[in-house]
Amino acid sequence: MYSCSPNAEFDFSLGSFSLQFHALREIKAGEEIFFSYTDEYVPAADRRKQLEPYGFICICTACSRATPASDKLRQTSASEMRILDARYCTAKEYDQRKNNGMRMIREIILPKVLDFRRRLKEEGLDVMFGPYLRSTLLLHDLHIDLGMLEEPDAKIVAKDLMVWMTMKAGVQGRPLLSENGNTVVTLKVPKL
Repeated sequence: MYSCSPNAEFDFSLGSFSLQFHALREIKAGEEIFFSYTDEYVPAADRRKQLEPYGFICICTACSRATPASDKLRQTSASEMRILDARYCTAKEYDQRKNNGMRMIREIILPKVLDFRRRLKEEGLDVMFGPYLRSTLLLHDLHIDLGMLEEPDAKIVAKDLMVWMTMKAGVQGRPLLSENGNTVVTLKVPKL
């Protein structure tokens, strides 16, 4: 089924001459599989335009409930994540220099990253690539910095990372990004 908040992606495998579907997040038993033909990080009007050649109008939750705020989140999530990364680095450096018990990270950065991740999840962008994956990795670093690995949020992040680790073989070809946004490695899975 089609959705602008997919839980899977597909790719054509020349080797097997077949479409292959890969999970983008944990898919529960009985949950319908959704994929997207469009760029999920553009406003609903742009996604509608991208779907015109396919001859249908999307009525998924992301489109039917689209607002200027949700469109803005989709458009700006990558740049917002880069800003959060930069603020984290600056705050960590400041906290270490001042030896203040990671106060800026604890009081300013952690709540902002948690809020950003929550908004992505509410928008249906809780897939393990792009801004959601980056925010998950950043939260993991924050919890380590703060010694908060037993906190409920830290356990959810750790669970998401475990899911991602088990799925990443299926996310064949999706690039992993370094802190500056350059491609560092592209996952390749050997044929079994």
